[in-house]
Amino acid sequence: LGPALDRVGAGRCMTFRIDTTRTVIRSWEDADRERFAHIATDPRVMRYITDGRPWSRDEINAFLTNQRRHVTTSGFCLGALCLNDARYVVGLCGMQPLGATSDVEIGWWLAYEHWGKGLATEAARGVVDFARRETKLSRVLSITRPENSASVRIMKKLGMQLSGYHTGREYGLRQPDIKIIAYSLELRPTPT
Repeated sequence: LGPALDRVGAGRCMTFRIDTTRTVIRSWEDADRERFAHIATDPRVMRYITDGRPWSRDEINAFLTNQRRHVTTSGFCLGALCLNDARYVVGLCGMQPLGATSDVEIGWWLAYEHWGKGLATEAARGVVDFARRETKLSRVLSITRPENSASVRIMKKLGMQLSGYHTGREYGLRQPDIKIIAYSLELRPTPT
């Protein structure tokens, strides 16, 4: 996947966990499947995700399989976002390779009933801290649909800067014609 994914100890880490004041982001467990399915099939949540429609069981299963693979190969994933007890999944948050690029994206989704509580911002800040502390990445990206003002606000709160407007095709995404906005965050100086 390229040098951007080079991580200290990559391949040896089979679990992923980030703790914040109110949340835990962790590797997915089999018991999380139904709760994640509830979130991924809610049209309100999925409005700005991929092509804007609720996911099928096959898409849910493929996502969870891919995230387990990311933990094994990269040491991180878009993990299960839970409240402090680390059992009840309220969304997802974390990092994953960005499409067909060598970039890594930070992403988040929350179940509708947890919107507006600052959980996504708190969890995403935890992910940024993890990326700085535990990876060799020099930057991370975050992408969304331009009309997703809530996610754009979070990106700005994280200190991310507008990187540009793109299509899914430019990133090698499964939906080549979707229009997306990208924000980036420098984690450390780029080596010269």
